[in-house]
Amino acid sequence: MKDTVNIDDLFPIRELSARTQVNTVTIRAWERRYGLLTPQRTDKGHRLYSEQDVIRVEKILALIARGVSVGKVKAMLKQEPDLSDKQDMTLWQHAITQINMVSQAFHPHQLEHLIADYFVNYPVSVCRQNLFEPVLLTLQKDSAKNQAQASFIESELLVYTLRRLKNSHGDKLKGKGEQKSLMLTYGDNTAIWPLLFLCLELDDAHYDVQLINQSISLESFVDISQNTDKDVSVFYQDGLWRDDQTALAQKALVEDENLVICGTAAIISQVTGDHQVFSALSEFGQYLLKK
Repeated sequence: MKDTVNIDDLFPIRELSARTQVNTVTIRAWERRYGLLTPQRTDKGHRLYSEQDVIRVEKILALIARGVSVGKVKAMLKQEPDLSDKQDMTLWQHAITQINMVSQAFHPHQLEHLIADYFVNYPVSVCRQNLFEPVLLTLQKDSAKNQAQASFIESELLVYTLRRLKNSHGDKLKGKGEQKSLMLTYGDNTAIWPLLFLCLELDDAHYDVQLINQSISLESFVDISQNTDKDVSVFYQDGLWRDDQTALAQKALVEDENLVICGTAAIISQVTGDHQVFSALSEFGQYLLKK
C-alpha cells in the first residue's frame, strides 16, 4: 500500500518521464499491462507521481538492464533483489532472434509490430544497446544480402521514429517550452540508424526534435544551420573530409557555438570545439541529458 503523500509534492507523468528518461507511453504500459506503478489521480483523472515513483522506476530500469523481462519485474521488486547481480541476456538473445527471423523474410508489418512492442515496453537506450545495435552492426559487416536486411530494419526504424516525433510534437507545443529545440541531420555515406536512436532518446527527455531524414553535405548543413530557428543544430558524419571541408567545419564551429558535429569525420580531421565535437552520437546524448 502506498504511503500518503502531500498533494503539493506530486507531479504529472511528463515530469516523471523527463526525470527518468522513460517515455510516457512506456510508463503507462508499465502501469496498465504489468501493474508496476500505481499513480494517484486528480479529480479529472490525470496521473500524479511522487519521489517514491522515481525510485521505483530507477529500480525497474536496473532490473531491465540486467536482462529481466518487463513481465517478471513486478515479482522481483517484491523480493528486493540484489541489483548488482550479473546480467542475464537471454531476453535479448531471444529478441535478436525474432528481429533476425522477421527481417530475413522482409515482412514489414511483423517487423513494425516488433519494433513498436519493444519500444513500448523498454526504454530506447536499452533497446539500442541490447537489441538493435548488435543486430545492425553484425549485418552491416557481412554479405550484400545481410546489408539489404540491415537497410530494411533501418527503414522501419525510420518510419517508427518519424511517427513518434510527429505524435509528440503537438504535446510539446502545449508545454512550457522549457527544453531546447534541436535539428539533427547526417552526411553522405553515413548510416542514419544511430541518429534515430538519439532522436528517440531526446524526444523521451522532452526536447523538441526535428530530423532531416535525407543525407546532406557538410556545406548544406552549415547553410541550413544559419537559417534555422532551432537552439542546436547537430550534424553526424563518419568517413573522411577534404581539406576544404575540414576548414569549413572548424570555421563554422567557431562562429556558432550552437553547432554540434558528431562522428569519425570530425575526429579524424582533428576538428575541435568545446562541447561541440563528439566521436559518437551516444556520447553527445549523454552530455546533453546530463546538463
